[in-house]
Parts: sequence; structure tokens; C-alpha cells
Amino acid sequence: MRLKEYLYLYRVVNWRDKISGVRPVAYIFLGYLMAGRGNFNLFYIFLNTAAVLGVLIFVYLVNDYYDWKLHGEKNYLSEKTEKVYGWYFILPMIPAALLNFFIPARALVLFWTGFALILLYSLPPLRLKERKVWGFLVPPAGVTLLFLQGYILLESPGINMLLFCAIIFLFQCYLEALHVLEDSFSRTEVRKIKETPRAMALFKMLPLVSLAVSAGFIFFNRIFIVTAVFSLVRVAALKGFTMDHVRKVRRNFLLPHLSLYEFGVYGSLGFAGLF
Repeated sequence: MRLKEYLYLYRVVNWRDKISGVRPVAYIFLGYLMAGRGNFNLFYIFLNTAAVLGVLIFVYLVNDYYDWKLHGEKNYLSEKTEKVYGWYFILPMIPAALLNFFIPARALVLFWTGFALILLYSLPPLRLKERKVWGFLVPPAGVTLLFLQGYILLESPGINMLLFCAIIFLFQCYLEALHVLEDSFSRTEVRKIKETPRAMALFKMLPLVSLAVSAGFIFFNRIFIVTAVFSLVRVAALKGFTMDHVRKVRRNFLLPHLSLYEFGVYGSLGFAGLF
């Protein structure tokens, strides 16, 4: 296969209505930044990032395979089955296997816990993505573990970092609700929330939940006012939001509906040792 075909197969880049599956790697870098510049270990960072990238590629291959086999969903793997061999699944997992010999045990435990969680999300017979509440909560939990693993690789977490994990979890629930709304356009996608109005109500409610939670967290550390401010930005941006906006918002990182700048602020503060 050509390079472009590998990028589509491994969900490195968007293909039709399928969004890249490696975007959560950004959270591992956020974890490194939040650990502070004084804690950088370039060998750990390089190997861990390669392992996380490989695991994401592997689990999305598994996900696409069973989405196709069980529901007839069209994805790049389903259209190129004659070109896909077993070693395409094995190759991305090589860095993860090497990880066992080098990184600290606490980071290793989180790494494999996160891997097991997101694998069971797609893999029969458990296939958590088809189990309503679990199907909705597992992706945000997996991403939160991904961030925490990157942080713990370099630094021990305190109370502020554990509170920040709750902020990430709520934001990922917000993104997952947006994902659910986009899935409602397809007949073959697994519907985690079957009633679209319920999914829309949840999507619009979650920034308010983040606002309330971050307001409470300010009593522990005033830095959480960052989340309160960006939650208000999201609330304002969602006025007049309809299903016609779903695909545009989910694909544009710069729109205020997502306000990803929030985590850029946190990353900068963490890197400067101000968190």
C-alpha cells in the first residue's frame, strides 16, 4: 500500500466522515507539559509517545474491524480488506512491548489499564461501546487515563492534578456527546444515546457542569478559574447551536464551541511550574 493508504487505515488522518483516531495523543503531551520542564526525560517521552500512538492505531483497527463485521459500517479497513494482513495489527504494538522494559512501574500500570479499557470498548463479547452508559463513559475515562499516564511518567500527582483530571473527564464527556450527535446521522453507527434531543440536551448541559465544578475547585487552587472562564465561552457559543453545526464544530479545533485554548493555557502554566 502507498503511504496515504496507511494513514487512512491507521486513522492518522481523517477519511470521509471518520475523524483521526490519534488526536488523543495531544493529551499525553499535555501531561508532559503539566509535569514541568524540570522533569523532562526525552527517552521516556519518545518511547512512551510511540507506544501510545501505536496502541491508539491498534485499538482503532480493532474497532473498525468489528464495526464493519457486526454492523456493516463502511470504513477504510472494510474497503481494503484484501490489502490488510495480520502484521498490520501487530506492527503498531511493538513500541508498547518495549515499554515494559524501560518506564517506571506506576506509569506502566496506567498504560496497560488504559489499553485494556479502550480495547474492551470495541472487542466482543464485552464490547462496551454497545452498553449505553459504559459506551458513553469509557472514551472520556480512557483519555483521562492517557493524560494521567503522561504526567505520572515524569512526576507524582498531587490533589491539584487529580482535580484537573476531573476537568479533563468532563470536557471529554462534552466531546463524546458531540460524537454521539454526529453518529445520529448514520444508520450503521452504534447509538449510545438513541434519542437525539436527549443527546443535544446533555451536550449543552455539560459546559454548565464544568462551570459549577471548576467554581468549586477554585477553593483548592485559583488556577481553575481558567476552566470557569472557558466554560462560559462554550455556554455562550452554544446559543443557537443546532444539528446543522455538529460536523463543522467537531472538525474545527479553533471554534469557541470547543475552546481548546483552555488546555493550552494549562499546559503553559504547568510547563512554567505555576500549576
